[in-house]
Amino acid sequence: MNIAALASLFGAYFLAIAQAQFTELVWEDCPLSDYDFQGTLKFCQDGTTFGYNLNDGDACGGLSPLIRVQAGKSYQLRLENQATVATNLHTHGLHIPGDGNSDDVTRSVSPGSCLFYNYTIAEDHADGTYWYHAHLHKSTLDQINGGAFGLFVVDPKDSASRPDFLRNEHRLLLLN
Repeated sequence: MNIAALASLFGAYFLAIAQAQFTELVWEDCPLSDYDFQGTLKFCQDGTTFGYNLNDGDACGGLSPLIRVQAGKSYQLRLENQATVATNLHTHGLHIPGDGNSDDVTRSVSPGSCLFYNYTIAEDHADGTYWYHAHLHKSTLDQINGGAFGLFVVDPKDSASRPDFLRNEHRLLLLN
């Protein structure tokens, strides 16, 4: 099946297929804090195009960075808002609290500010591909339609527990 047929089948106006094209958030070891790793994701805007990137000066839009975590580890994600509108971040599929600094969709970050998200991934969390997106009430649709969404992968605590046929990612498909 070709890309046009897939787009027609799913009614998608945006279809991104990536094979080793996603940039990946780089987590830094954080031995002096309560978290195993820390990283920064930047929310950006170019007109009505929204997105996430990792570095100042990166183009806004296109594929958002892949966020990869491992079961049994804790993470602190810094969301830096470089846009002219408020935003926040919401995940789908993660077994984390829906309040506090984890996944509370009522929290928001103003333009020019940052907000921290703390994720503790349980040791028995199911590995798989999930997703994240902007979820500020009354702005969610505009920001997601503008491109503010990406993939969130949970790797198992022990990769040897994963069947051989699942150990290599060959293609990631992202539809909106």
